[in-house]
This record gives sequence, C-alpha cells and structure tokens, in this order.
Amino acid sequence: MTTLPTTMNKQHPRRPQAGFTLIELIVVLGLLATIAALAAPRLTGSSRLQSVKREAGRMAGLTVYAQRQALSRAVPMVVWILPDDGIYGVAPVGSFAILVGDEREFKVAEGIRIKVENTPTTAERIEMVRFLPDATLAEGYLQTVNLYDDHGNTRVLQCVDGAEFQVLRESML
Repeated sequence: MTTLPTTMNKQHPRRPQAGFTLIELIVVLGLLATIAALAAPRLTGSSRLQSVKREAGRMAGLTVYAQRQALSRAVPMVVWILPDDGIYGVAPVGSFAILVGDEREFKVAEGIRIKVENTPTTAERIEMVRFLPDATLAEGYLQTVNLYDDHGNTRVLQCVDGAEFQVLRESML
C-alpha cells in the first residue's frame, strides 16, 4: 500500500487576501474629498492675494525704472495713474516725450482696483511721482497708493525716505 506524502495530508490555514475592501476605499475617498473641499477656498483666496501683490510689485518696479531712465537719459520722467480706468504707466515729461518717445502703459489685472488720496493732478492723469534728470523726486509727489480687490486683499505702495516706493504692508480699506 502506498501512502501519500505527509505534506499533502496537512491542511493549510487560509491566508487573508492582500488589499482593501470597497468600504475602506469609499471611506478614504470621502475623507480626501472633504479635505479638498475645505482647502479649495483658502487656495483661491491665496491666488487672489498673490495677484494684488504681483501688481503692487510691478508698480513699485515701474518707479525704479522711471528713476533709472531719468538718470541715464537726463530727462525728467513721471509715473502716472488713471485710477478709474485701472491704468498706470511711465513717460518722459512734457516736450521730452517727443525726443525720447519712451512711454509705457500697464493695465491692472482683472478685479484689482487702484485708490489714491490727496493727489497732485494734471489734466489727463494723476502723477504718482516725478523724477528729475538727476533722479531725485520732484516736490508734490504721491505718498500712498492702495491696490485692492473685491475680496478685501490690499497692498499699500508707499514712498519710503522720499526716495522710492515700496510695498510695505497689507491693509484693509
């Protein structure tokens, strides 16, 4: 009589299957969806704030550009603003504009507004700052410019030490 090998006679305990059940997967996906729903408004608010910051940085950079152009070309330069239209730019002053012809104009990003107070004005636009040919500031320049959006994100551009405009702080209008 032949006997079977002993290994065939033993019953092996059933091993648990590797993986997740459908219920576990649904619970995890539900948690991820909840976290994403809570985080999404914060991320969009952050991108709006970044847009206001970027615009304030561009405006501050434009004042530096105007100052350097005034010095290098020995021509007075003005940074101007049309707050109602959301447009700002830089140009040589008066008759120098014909000789130099270096005017630049920018429109603020969608949803951003410009607010200025106590402004020296000209017929067409508000002068934010005027640089003389030696790169110094002319008298009567604008001290503060507020950039804001509909969601309360604000950046204040302010003249520091009578020399340059910097984005100093966040403010609520």
